[in-house]
Amino acid sequence: MADAGRVAGGEGQSLIASAWQRLRGNPVFLTGAAITLIFVVLAVIGPWIAPHDPAAQPLLDQVRPQSNPVPEAQPGFPLGGDTVGRDLLSRLLVGARQTLIVGVLATVGGLIGGLILGTLAGAIGGRVDTVVMRIVDVMLSIPGLILAVSIAAIAASPSQTTVIIAIAVVQIPIFARLLRGSMLGQRASDHVLAARALGVRPRAVVFRHMLPNSLGPVIVQSTLVLATAIIEAAGLSFLGLGNPDDRQPEWGQMLGQAQQFVGGHPHLAIYPALCIIVVALGFTLMGESLREALDPKSRR
Repeated sequence: MADAGRVAGGEGQSLIASAWQRLRGNPVFLTGAAITLIFVVLAVIGPWIAPHDPAAQPLLDQVRPQSNPVPEAQPGFPLGGDTVGRDLLSRLLVGARQTLIVGVLATVGGLIGGLILGTLAGAIGGRVDTVVMRIVDVMLSIPGLILAVSIAAIAASPSQTTVIIAIAVVQIPIFARLLRGSMLGQRASDHVLAARALGVRPRAVVFRHMLPNSLGPVIVQSTLVLATAIIEAAGLSFLGLGNPDDRQPEWGQMLGQAQQFVGGHPHLAIYPALCIIVVALGFTLMGESLREALDPKSRR
């Protein structure tokens, strides 16, 4: 009896412990996690470490629309200024927080909506499942960015809130379909059948047995969706559908403002574009590694 919990070769491992053991030696995961950690830290402390107020114009006297529209790099301003004399480095640091807020809130909103629809479809089934899945299919048939642009354009005026809502709506069907599939798999599992045989109420079966055991793939998918949300938020801001107040910088907004000067001063677009690409890459690498580590079918 003392050896009943042991397996050949040593102690047994839980799925989480086994996944973490593989992730610790995975350079792809470590790279993605490092990028993500740096981004989150900069987003949190960015306003405090920024050398200048992102809305101030300390280099305005150097802006010459005809001869020198963009101040060059100089002591105290390592990346130079923008077209109205604001410090570019400070705006990039402060913009990280706005980008993180939009990405996280949009992902959380999509996750909540997907949990509601996925739970209804996977737990109730029947006509409810059919109706919910047809709605999801219609939403998935429309390209995500086009759907987000359409939703944001309907708003009376562009704002950060409309961007968050638009991106959240786009992410809902992704989470709903994934959760529904996981819950259908849980419906036929032994522990759910045993709970039903013991007379456990259907609501308790869903929320205590099926739903908690179905959230793993959904949580992993949220890291991948977060990368997509950041890119889509930048795209909407680039198109002018984001926050119109440029005193609160955001990377997509900065990228859009740099377009008319990109020929002579490409760094105005290169810096925010690199920030968006690197951060999205970090979340993608981390999410893919998590999915491979937690999915027995894709273990190497």
